Amino acid sequence: MHIGFILDGNRTWARDRWIPTFEWHRQWYKRIEPILDLCYEQGLDFVSMWVLSNKNITERSETEVKYLFELLEYWIVDLGKKAIKKWYRIELVGDLTMIPEKHRVPMLNAVKKTLNGENMTVVIAIAYGGQNEILRATRRAIECGISSDELDEETFLQFLDTGAFPPPDMIVRTGWHMRHSGFFLYQSEYSEYYFPEINWPDFSEEELYKALNSYSKAERKFWK
Repeated sequence: MHIGFILDGNRTWARDRWIPTFEWHRQWYKRIEPILDLCYEQGLDFVSMWVLSNKNITERSETEVKYLFELLEYWIVDLGKKAIKKWYRIELVGDLTMIPEKHRVPMLNAVKKTLNGENMTVVIAIAYGGQNEILRATRRAIECGISSDELDEETFLQFLDTGAFPPPDMIVRTGWHMRHSGFFLYQSEYSEYYFPEINWPDFSEEELYKALNSYSKAERKFWK
């Protein structure tokens, strides 16, 4: 099974508690590890998490973005060490050229050390946007000389950041918004969606069980 998470509602959660911006950034990433541990225990094959969009990078203040990159570097390097012990793999997707080299290189080095992991794959979306991914994939296909006759739905997958992974069976979005915002945009045609009325920092193990139970009751139909 592949479950995806859109980690939304963090600003609202912090604002309701009068918590400074930088502090709530710490709170959202603290919830990730317990949820990943539970997904691991449940035997899930793929877990994808959208932690930072490309628009977040361009629309937020330089100070906040700088802090986010520092936090993400620390978290991914630390997560890489834990992934090695549990024998699971980490992958990064998104327009990684938007990440400064001093942060990007340590992140990618941490990821490389997990490539032999077989128990679970964790896909982390950074500087990611669904439309942006499709646009960059199209450019790559053109650069590779793919003709219109050669290009079909399956061939196009190889040019996508997310094309190496199976489509999400379920996408969970916290934060009270009932929209997908383009996460796994090309492959989410048949994904089930689950919108808990809760913000990400409050997403608990119990909430994950509710999501999985909802999926187990879904009648999956793949109309062509």
